[in-house]
Amino acid sequence: MSINVETNVMRADPPKGSRPKKKGPITVSKCDKGGFWARVEDLMPNPLNWRAYKDETVEQKHQADIARTMMERYFDGLTPNYVPIPIFEDGLLEGGHSRVKGAQAAGITWVWVVFTDSKYPDEHHSFDNARSLIYHNLVVRVRGYETVLNEYLTLEETWFEQHGTKWSPKERQEAIDALNTGTKFAFGLNTVNKLKLIKATDPQLLKEMDDGEITLSQAMTLVKGPAEKLLVDPDRHNFHDDFRKYPSIRRYITKQPFEMFRAVLRVTNNIMLDAVAGWEKQFIGSLLSNLIMSALVEAYNKTGVKKLRATSAGSDETERKKQYEDVGFPVLDELADKRLNTPLHKYFPTNIEIKVSRWKDNCTKTIFEANWGIRKKPAQEYIMTCYTPQLNKFVMMLVTIDGKDWTRSGKQARITLTKLQQLNPTYLIGELFEGKGEKVEVQWGDA
Repeated sequence: MSINVETNVMRADPPKGSRPKKKGPITVSKCDKGGFWARVEDLMPNPLNWRAYKDETVEQKHQADIARTMMERYFDGLTPNYVPIPIFEDGLLEGGHSRVKGAQAAGITWVWVVFTDSKYPDEHHSFDNARSLIYHNLVVRVRGYETVLNEYLTLEETWFEQHGTKWSPKERQEAIDALNTGTKFAFGLNTVNKLKLIKATDPQLLKEMDDGEITLSQAMTLVKGPAEKLLVDPDRHNFHDDFRKYPSIRRYITKQPFEMFRAVLRVTNNIMLDAVAGWEKQFIGSLLSNLIMSALVEAYNKTGVKKLRATSAGSDETERKKQYEDVGFPVLDELADKRLNTPLHKYFPTNIEIKVSRWKDNCTKTIFEANWGIRKKPAQEYIMTCYTPQLNKFVMMLVTIDGKDWTRSGKQARITLTKLQQLNPTYLIGELFEGKGEKVEVQWGDA
């Protein structure tokens, strides 16, 4: 027997709003196996189902298989569905969406149901609702890599929606243990991380894995690709050579940003540093970081050297190219890409990141923070600046840092001045202000 299922009936579009409109109690009749018989036409899809089971190809195959099974059971005088479908009193499905679609495809008008005592879906209990829906499907569904990953991601997302925080390792493990039910593969945290990477890189590989065309290990090899050899463009700038050849650059970045900052302090009567009315610490650091960024771009552009033409992270040119470095060098990038862009060679961009933090007790305890994604980047150059609360003393360190040099801490990556000194920075620049800033001393030298 062949069952043809049309695409337009396989998946209901997600309802508008967070909660379907109730139709009121539905017509049911008692079933001799317990529970009730309900008309298929009275049953409504749950909006959370679309989030967890959104792949049309997987769903259509699953529902067609169910339709065939239901027809066979129906002609044998059995309940079409051998597991009752959990529903709310108005006919909203808690689970069993594929069984309902299968019944529709097979022309079956009544299915076996039970009423659930779970919370009715609403925006305040999205995780509770998603967990109930997914856990009802753990045994009765054909669940491959893609399906299980979507179930996990739905639980992860709805947990945050309901609680406003990331779930703890214990709560995450409970979900993983539950989702491990009924799978043909071991589903642990390691598998979760691999599947996330595959989905982000090439989602089609998940389908090929479910079809048995490739294994998880083979998919990971395809995602990671052959090991890349990181090269530095021989014409790439570096701080040491630039500052020796163009003294104006070092003068700009040791003088201009702090003169501008002091001007801001004078205009605002130092209110941003006030213990009661002052700014939050990170905003002062952000302002100083942007001043250094602008001064450095201006300094490089004033050299008149075409290959050293620089752009800032906030420039229109940078925005158009979707480059997110603080200071980039488009000409050098273009030259290097043409010369080194081969399959096994990867040039790391000519750019400078600027990090600023307050001086905590002494230099060695100062911690610089960045978005943790920085740990994935190859080596690049940084200007690390820390300053005293009164801004009467600061230190700059210009150094090349590899992504692995950062220490992961929550959503942040951290690196201390002690660690930076171990990386042999090109320069350690100190500037001391005496009195009200009339006299400036600049000290140079290797760290």
